[in-house]
Amino acid sequence: MPTTTQESLTTEIGHPIKYVAQHTGLSTHVIRVWERRYNAISPVRTPTNRRLYSETDIRRLQLLNHATKAGLNISQIAHLETEKLASLAQKTAHPPFQLTPPAGDLAADDDEVAENTPKAFINRCFASMKDLDAVGLETALGQAAVALSQVKLLDEVIVPLMHQIGNAWQQGELRISDEHLASSVVRTFISKLQTTYNKNASGPSLLVTTPAGQRHEIGALLVASAASASGCRITYLGPDLPAIEIAEAAQRKQVQAIALSIVYPADDPHIGDELRELRRAVGDQLPILIGGRSASGYLDSVHAINAIYLDDVSTLKNHLENLRQQPTTT
Repeated sequence: MPTTTQESLTTEIGHPIKYVAQHTGLSTHVIRVWERRYNAISPVRTPTNRRLYSETDIRRLQLLNHATKAGLNISQIAHLETEKLASLAQKTAHPPFQLTPPAGDLAADDDEVAENTPKAFINRCFASMKDLDAVGLETALGQAAVALSQVKLLDEVIVPLMHQIGNAWQQGELRISDEHLASSVVRTFISKLQTTYNKNASGPSLLVTTPAGQRHEIGALLVASAASASGCRITYLGPDLPAIEIAEAAQRKQVQAIALSIVYPADDPHIGDELRELRRAVGDQLPILIGGRSASGYLDSVHAINAIYLDDVSTLKNHLENLRQQPTTT
């Protein structure tokens, strides 16, 4: 009798998370992240602290899933009312919104890509990363390097892959371990490429890193990739570097610009101090380029040090071309 009563109570209050995952196309991990990080839903809790989700919660998660797949950022829409989300889903429906979407994966349909296209390599890389398969990720990147030109490899595989990983992590679809594995493998891969390509590079010399406290290096790797594809000579220092260390390395390498990526967190109160210290250390003339998913949250500090804000890869390449026209300082 207690079991029957408990089952009846569960049915009346809501559904367990596995049921919700099956009916929304979201993993249980993503559901928890969207609840904890973005307050997208508020399931009830049983006396034993189990989450139970209502039909309204499920509907809301379906709408959020659809909207993020249409390209919207979960952090920008999680607070919207369900009716607003429904309206948004209809506006972004290509194809039309389905109440119960199929279980999601970022891979394309089999007939969408051929075996050796950039998209196919991206799919293999992403699948290997989600399996924590470093060897598989290295192999896919190596195969892409053989099949594609340098520019195509970096512009159409590495850069989109970094974007896809960054977006998936932001949406809660990846764990930190996934992102760290990808960063480690891609960092090593890019380093090997730069050892080869930098020998003949004639573009501006660029130092790439992230400020102290910014431990996620996906954005910095993306910058290094895009700059390398543009013929720049790259000094990549990895993430989380204090301003004085960045300045010292820039002086030693006599770089023409410093590029910083700011991805996470988006509200670090120390970033402004780090940027001001960096500007004081390198002087007023050395260009500092700042981009990344969270860089827009620090625009006051970016403008205060007369840095250049990068809102996308195209903007980065435009500024690198401007640097190319300037004489190298020694």
